[in-house]
Amino acid sequence: MVKAEATGPVLVHDTVFHRVERHDGFLKMVRSAEPYPDLAAIDSEYGALVAALSPYEDQQVGLLVDLRDARGRNDPGFEETQGRWRKRCLQGHEPLVVLVKSALGRMHVERHMKVDGLHALVTTDVTEALQVVGQRISGVVRQDLP
Repeated sequence: MVKAEATGPVLVHDTVFHRVERHDGFLKMVRSAEPYPDLAAIDSEYGALVAALSPYEDQQVGLLVDLRDARGRNDPGFEETQGRWRKRCLQGHEPLVVLVKSALGRMHVERHMKVDGLHALVTTDVTEALQVVGQRISGVVRQDLP
């Protein structure tokens, strides 16, 4: 079982595409604005993400995914490649919260969650995202993440 860290965030994964930090009771994954140069880079990155996140699956560790800086992309090759990895990367985390920049981003992510059979709060509201993660963990609303 993975134990909660009582100190500050612990870096779990860090590349030009994603940064994952372990906070007290939840993980925070931030997608950067850096575009994937090709489909092989998506496979490589998501393989590494799955490896980094898998020790926390089913450990009552929430996952806050911040996609606000991500560039929208929906070409068929990207959709197919990312679709192979998305569920494997996100499953097993309660709660699962996805933070997006726009209503269009919210609709896009909600469609993916439905296809993958994942239950997630998808929101544009930072406060709401932090409340859901914070309430699930400790009953206290966390305000320490921008």
